[in-house]
Amino acid sequence: MNGTADETTAALADWIGTVLPDVKVSTHSLGDKQRQPGVDLRLMRAAPRPGPRTALPPLVADLDYLVTVQLADAAAEQKALGELLFAAMDRRDLEVQAGADTLGLCAALGIAPGPGLVLRTPLIRERQAAEVPRVRAPLVVHTSDLGVIAGQVLGPKDMPVAGASVSAAAINRFTRTDRNGRFEIGAAPAEGDVRLVARAKGAEIEGVAVAGQPITLRLPLEV
Repeated sequence: MNGTADETTAALADWIGTVLPDVKVSTHSLGDKQRQPGVDLRLMRAAPRPGPRTALPPLVADLDYLVTVQLADAAAEQKALGELLFAAMDRRDLEVQAGADTLGLCAALGIAPGPGLVLRTPLIRERQAAEVPRVRAPLVVHTSDLGVIAGQVLGPKDMPVAGASVSAAAINRFTRTDRNGRFEIGAAPAEGDVRLVARAKGAEIEGVAVAGQPITLRLPLEV
């Protein structure tokens, strides 16, 4: 049910009145120890229920009601409870809590005992989506050409260094040199400088590369 808890209670009382038109329905708080002949309705519990997994799921709470019947005629009392039970079972938004100790609940509340049941119904609160500010200017997308940075890592006497790491942190790229010390880094900006760092065997060297212009990095390795 949508709305507030008091509206849900009132709607539930009205519905019971349609099921048992000749029986008086009264609502009470849990602290009220007085009860009147007819159907007694009391909200006992409210607890959150996980909502559906959607982008903006509603807030859902379970409301549990103690519903008891007390009439002067035993047969009429039993008939009323049976009609109420079957009517509740026929509603998709009501769940009869099997095994609920209604007599024990009456004793705990200090009210006169009566045959009854516990009904559970959901209380739903829709969430309001946050208002997204309007775009006041057209979206402009800037694109840039991409290129390849190629080079070679050399050691003493211009010996190729295989397996050296070469990284370009600014564009989040990383590679290693082949057996000839050569490397390539793709998806690099076609224009502008890119800082490279080459590492191998504890040595490190930095360099600035430009896509399309081969670069040589010489590691200061010990011979």
